[in-house]
Amino acid sequence: RRLPNWLSAMLAVLGLAAALRYGGVELLGSSLIHAAIALCVGIILHAFGWIGGGDGKYYAAAACWFPLGLGIALLFCVAIAGLVLFLGWFGLRRLRGIEMELVPDNPDAAKLPYGLAIAAGSFAAAALTLP
Repeated sequence: RRLPNWLSAMLAVLGLAAALRYGGVELLGSSLIHAAIALCVGIILHAFGWIGGGDGKYYAAAACWFPLGLGIALLFCVAIAGLVLFLGWFGLRRLRGIEMELVPDNPDAAKLPYGLAIAAGSFAAAALTLP
């Protein structure tokens, strides 16, 4: 249930390196702007308690792989993956008779592991948009 900092950092560094390698400074700059916007939005959503801090930083790291012009494609793919994850996660829990309530000794047990949707959506967006 945790997205470690090293994982997000590695994803970001590799994405920015790929941008520099394949598109030069212009693509690197566009990817950095996309990641900065994603991180700012993630911080705001986390401040309201709508997403976890790890999810915000992981999405921003994934955004490093996409120039700003592909930001909507990434967001759409992650949202669709999130919807599929939501339906599967809670549908399976309901079929198995697992309560949706928070358990005092494990408050994260009922939370949706959205990092999976970010990863799946990122792969889908890359497959659909990147050369």
